[in-house]
Amino acid sequence: MKQQACFTRSRLTLLLAFVGLLILLNTVIVTRDSLFGHQDLGSSEAIRSVYEEQTVLAPLRKRIARDTSVHKGNDLPSYSLVSNDDMRTPNSDTKTQVHGNVLSASLPSGIIIQPYQRWEEKYAGHSLPCLNDDGKAQADASAEGFLFTKPFKVGSSTASGINLRIARNVLRKKRNETTILGSPPSERGHDYGFCLARSDHGKANSRFRGRIFGKSFLWTIVRDPSSRLVSQFFHFHVSRQKNEPSDQSFLKYTRSGPQDMIDDYYLKYLSLDFYTRNHTDEQRVIDINQVLSQYDFIAVNERMDESAVALSMLLGIPIADVLYLDAKRKSGFDDGGDQTNDCTYIWPSFVSEGMQKYLDSEEWRKKSQWDQLLHKAVNQSLDLTIDYLGRENFEKNLKTFRCALEIGRERCSQNIKFPCLSNGTRIPNADTDCLWKDSGCGYACLDEVARELDLDQ
Repeated sequence: MKQQACFTRSRLTLLLAFVGLLILLNTVIVTRDSLFGHQDLGSSEAIRSVYEEQTVLAPLRKRIARDTSVHKGNDLPSYSLVSNDDMRTPNSDTKTQVHGNVLSASLPSGIIIQPYQRWEEKYAGHSLPCLNDDGKAQADASAEGFLFTKPFKVGSSTASGINLRIARNVLRKKRNETTILGSPPSERGHDYGFCLARSDHGKANSRFRGRIFGKSFLWTIVRDPSSRLVSQFFHFHVSRQKNEPSDQSFLKYTRSGPQDMIDDYYLKYLSLDFYTRNHTDEQRVIDINQVLSQYDFIAVNERMDESAVALSMLLGIPIADVLYLDAKRKSGFDDGGDQTNDCTYIWPSFVSEGMQKYLDSEEWRKKSQWDQLLHKAVNQSLDLTIDYLGRENFEKNLKTFRCALEIGRERCSQNIKFPCLSNGTRIPNADTDCLWKDSGCGYACLDEVARELDLDQ
């Protein structure tokens, strides 16, 4: 009944949103196609020679099997092999082809797409990796626990809050602790526990390279590289370093700025292996496949709600454990991840005509092509994962989840105590209502929403 009341409340909002969606539909389609391109997976005929099988596909299958196999005798999911040109864009009208292989006749990329597996199937016989927290900082290396690789400017503070919420709630259930939920931080003194978790920034190969399969759950999040670049430019170069947000400044930043955070960023940051820019195209294909296979799940920034619901279903936990409120506002003050005691005003991002011209250029396409390919591959993997989980049940959970988020945002957003207040004042971490730094904020209010809607089961 409580969830039904929530759905009734949402119908008027959905109706108004639908009217607006019809008006903007053509604009959205044009924008999507101009930014990503639109290809039909089913339009290409699969052409595969014996040479391709021996020199491209077989070695990739062998390497993926080596990286992903945990329990001998377990069947790996079927693979869908796609090329750069054949890869579909997110939310396109073309349904992902789960069965069969799709290769470009001229340049097969060999990217291997597969759905992520449920924990209980992938690590049969292992309970969720809820080990006692060792008390170390979230940035330290760990081989066990709930491990989250946190890239910059991809919505990772919000996602790391989800990781911490999972770690807190799983431990709470393990200990059968229910009385502390919903109590104000001042009363609890942040006296809550976590399963061992890692949620701070840091390259995966320096933090999780020795992860133990069956005793760790490793996940991360990606964002469209063009959107990530713009956000990074405004956050660091404009807001923190006090540079002018001009077209000239943007071009200088992308061409001579921190290339470690621009060129092949995802491949360097997410891989458990050490990545070098000297890799050939064939090696980069293997690098992408390794990233896809090394993680238990990769979320998509542009599809945060779907990603959160898929994550909960893969872990077999209630959607109450993945409720979230945005950690970063579109503009406002930010403390830089608790690196200083100061709050910096973060200017809202925008894309000028000159910036858009560069983002549409061949120069940027070449610079970002491998990150773009990984982003598209992860989108496909999410689609396959939803099909694997059961689309009907997934959509039901997604509807409940979004209803809870709507109530949570209306009730909780205005009262969150971030590390930086709206006037730029930095408050002590103990006085916030965040699980850690600026992640998992508003947790007590979300607990109340989850309890009222009977989501915590």
